[in-house]
Amino acid sequence: MWGAQISYDAVYALADAARQGRSIEGAQLVSTLKRIEPVTQVNQQMRFATTGEQVYPNIAVYKVERDAWRLQMMSATW
Repeated sequence: MWGAQISYDAVYALADAARQGRSIEGAQLVSTLKRIEPVTQVNQQMRFATTGEQVYPNIAVYKVERDAWRLQMMSATW
């Protein structure tokens, strides 16, 4: 499942940006995402640059046990 954790966290990142930016309007939501470090559930860090690309994306290996993600290893250096 390459990238599954990013897809999973995207929902949390958008919800947090909507809360913090107090808007779900597209331009405002994108602006907020570029300004904050959203709260996510799988990745410890999910920050976006002004270009919209993720800053220091994590490479991680997870194991799913009893419907929970269990981190096995992670590296943001690649």
